[in-house]
This record gives sequence, C-alpha cells and structure tokens, in this order.
Amino acid sequence: MTVLLIIGKVLLKIIEILLILLLLVILTACAVLFIPVRYDFDMSLYDNTDIHGRISWFFRIANIPVSYAENKLEYRIKVFGVDYNKIKNFWVHFIKHSNNDKTLEMMEVSDIDEKEDNDEENNSNIEEKYSDRQRAEEQKSEKQRSEEHSISNNETDRTGKSSKKKKRKKLKISVSEIRKKIRNFFNTIKQLLYRTSILKEFLKSEELSCMVCFAKDNMIHLLKRIKPKRFNGDIRFGTGDPCSTGELLGVISAVWGFWGFDVNITPDFEEKVLEGSIKVKGTIRISTLLIIFIKTMISDEWKNFTGLVNNMKKSIKSGVH
Repeated sequence: MTVLLIIGKVLLKIIEILLILLLLVILTACAVLFIPVRYDFDMSLYDNTDIHGRISWFFRIANIPVSYAENKLEYRIKVFGVDYNKIKNFWVHFIKHSNNDKTLEMMEVSDIDEKEDNDEENNSNIEEKYSDRQRAEEQKSEKQRSEEHSISNNETDRTGKSSKKKKRKKLKISVSEIRKKIRNFFNTIKQLLYRTSILKEFLKSEELSCMVCFAKDNMIHLLKRIKPKRFNGDIRFGTGDPCSTGELLGVISAVWGFWGFDVNITPDFEEKVLEGSIKVKGTIRISTLLIIFIKTMISDEWKNFTGLVNNMKKSIKSGVH
C-alpha cells in the first residue's frame, strides 16, 4: 500500500505541474492576442525628414525604439530591458574570433609542412636538372628539324581541303538556324496570344470581382481598428501648380473628415513645399488581425479565387508549346 501511495502522490504532482504549465501557455496566448501593441511616433518634415518613436507591448516588456534620420533607419529590440542587438553582435564577434584563431593555427601548420617538403624536393631536383638539360636540348633540336620538313609538305594539301569544308558547313548551319529561328518566333507569338486570352478571361471573371469586393470590405474594417487614436500636427504643402494643389487639398480634406484627424493644413498655391510636424499614437490588437485572416481563409470568395488561379496556371502550362 505504501508503494501505491507514493506512486499516486508522484502522479498527482506531475498532473499539477502539467496543469500549471497549460495555464501559463493559455495566459501567454491570451496576453499576446488581446493585450494591444502600442505605437507612438513623432515626425518632422522641415529640412530633413526625422522620425522618432517606439513600438511597445504590455508595459514595455517588449520595446522597439525606432528612429529615422539622415536617410538612416535605426531600431533596437528590447525584451525585459535586454537589448537583442547587443547580444547578437557579441555572439557574431565571438564566433568570428574563434574561427580566425583556428584558421591561423591551420595555416601555420600547413606552411611549415609545405616548406619542409619544398626544401627536400628542391635539393633532389637540382642534381637531376643539370644532367637532363643536355639530353633534352639535343633531342629537341633533332625533332624540330624533322617536324619542320613534314609540316611544310602537309600544309599545302590541308589548306585547300579545309577551306572547302568550312564553306559547306557554314552554308548548312546558316539554313538550319534560320528555320529554327522562324519556328521559335511563331511559337512565341502563339504562346503570347494564348496567355493574353487567358488573362482576359481571368480579369473578366466573377470570382475575381467577388474577391476584390471582399478584400475591400476587410481592408476598411482593418483600417478602422488600426487607425490612430491621436493624430495631431501642422502641415504646409504646395505642388507649385494652383490647380493640382486645389485638387490635392480636396482629397486630403475628404480623407481627414472621414477619419476625424485633428491636423491643421495650410496650402501654398505658389511654391512647391512640404513641411510640418505630426504626432501619431495608436494601438493594434493581434486578435483582430488573426480574426480577419481566418475569415479570409474560410470564405467562399477565397476558395473560388484560389481555384481560379490554379486553373489558370494549369491552362498556361498545358497550352501552346
């Protein structure tokens, strides 16, 4: 009985530990999904565009400060106050030094072995060179004399035959290449016409129009959830043309009225100018992104669109060759 009691207690402790781990996993998943990610940016558009801000999560446990100045983007990733970039640079520096030390040792050992081998080979070859040079020079002189007589007699016969063969080969190759090029040209034209017809059918299809409408609705819903809660600033702009400046002012005023941003806009109808300062604050929840993603994957519009794309790819592959 005592053994069974001990086994029962051990199993209960294991079950308790597993339940605690499961609760921790559930809590972290809920925190990631439902605790919002906050963003805060300040942008100035005077002489140079300067952007400074941060992206943080859950009382800045995860923190990413971002800055853009003088056409340089800089950012840091901090988790619980620990800088990820410093850790990464430390490991890269450490690995480089360890690899360099190993390569230097290998190079030194290989250089010593090569020097010893070269010294032995040089000492043994010096004696052989002096004796072999005289024999080689005598043999070369005799071979050169005999080869010169044979080459002079054979060159006259070969030149006439080779010139005739080359001319015939050039004529044959030119005709065959022209036929191949003509066939390839007509085949490419057929393929282009066939693919353009498939693209026209794809653009006129109902599946594509339904998918565009579905994506537009989801994008509007997403922008309403992601839009900044605070958008303040002063902007002065001008295109240099009074007509285009007035048209752009109408578009901006319509967008600003729809989103409800508090921004002072002063148009300049004479100069080409873009300057000002903007402050943006807002939040993003990962749960909203996940819900929209799941809705698109489950929807009939997405299934019909993917089926249409796959059929188009198959028809292009099994088309004109």
